[in-house]
Amino acid sequence: MMSLAAGHSVRKLVFANPSSVAENERDRIRERVRDAKQHLASQRPYNGSKRPIGFDVVDGRLVPNAND
Repeated sequence: MMSLAAGHSVRKLVFANPSSVAENERDRIRERVRDAKQHLASQRPYNGSKRPIGFDVVDGRLVPNAND
C-alpha cells in the first residue's frame, strides 16, 4: 500500500502520461492527414470543385501555395 505522500506524485504521473500520449497521437494524425492531402493533390487532376485553401490550380492540377 502506498503512503498518502507518494499518492500525489503517482496520481500526477498517471494523469500526465495519458495526456502526453494523446497529444502525441493527435500530432501524428495531423501530420498523416496533411501528407495524404498533399500526395493526393500531386497525383490527380483538379476536379473543378471548390479550390482548397492553400492550393492554386495550375494546368488542371492543385499546386501548394506558399502564400496561404
